[in-house]
Amino acid sequence: MSDIAEENTYRTPEANVDPTLGDQYCDVKLFSTQGRLGRVRHIAYGVGSTVLASVLLALPTLVTGATEAGAGILNTAYTALVTVAMFVLQIMWTIRRCHDFNTTGWLAVLMFIPLVSLIFWFIPGTHGRNDYGNPPPPNGGGVIAVALLVPLLFFGGMLAAIVVPAYSDYTERAQVSEAFTLAAGAQTTVAEFVQLNGRYPSAMDLRELELGRGSVRGEYSAVEVAAGTGEITVTMTPAAGPNITGGRIIFTPPSLENLNGTFTFFCMSPDIEDRFLPRSCQSGN
Repeated sequence: MSDIAEENTYRTPEANVDPTLGDQYCDVKLFSTQGRLGRVRHIAYGVGSTVLASVLLALPTLVTGATEAGAGILNTAYTALVTVAMFVLQIMWTIRRCHDFNTTGWLAVLMFIPLVSLIFWFIPGTHGRNDYGNPPPPNGGGVIAVALLVPLLFFGGMLAAIVVPAYSDYTERAQVSEAFTLAAGAQTTVAEFVQLNGRYPSAMDLRELELGRGSVRGEYSAVEVAAGTGEITVTMTPAAGPNITGGRIIFTPPSLENLNGTFTFFCMSPDIEDRFLPRSCQSGN
């Protein structure tokens, strides 16, 4: 039997006749409101324009300096120009994003409403050709990579918002612990002096005990003992964290009248928040 006789003239064509394939895509245009723009490109263009705007807005300060004569007015005009240009581009891209899901570009006004504007990230485009033309071409690796910066920055920002303050608090609590270590040594010296002499040390006694002003210092704190009362004040130095710098921790010794039992100092801080202090020194105790 011949080849012609074996061929089935009624079989389904093997050629790909999908009109959305091949070169049937709309052109990728940055400066146009015509045509369509997919979700991934819309996100990528937004991220890229934000980075570009940040660089452009920083240029005047880097090139001319903020204090140069006349720079203030020029910088203001330049900032306005860059801001308006990026704003116009965002509108153009959002109009084309609306076209992608076969909707009028007037829906782009929603981009001015916080959170509501996120719909342009999630509504899928029309499959195949619609009233506004052919679909956008497939996304390249670069476009996808830039678009992925959004979730990375979002979750990275959330993680940083949790981790950075927690680490900062941990560091400052460790710095406060140095203050308690220094104070413990001073408390022992004062308590031993009282037990031997029945009174609190004078200024001369403190110098002999190496507890005079400036004698006891650490990296983050300095100790001062009040002559005649034995009260110990530990002040956090400028090297300490911003939440505790300049803060004081005061250790008040017991009255010598009718003193019985353990020689115990009462601890409190008028300046440092309880979250940086041990429980025994917090305001509720």
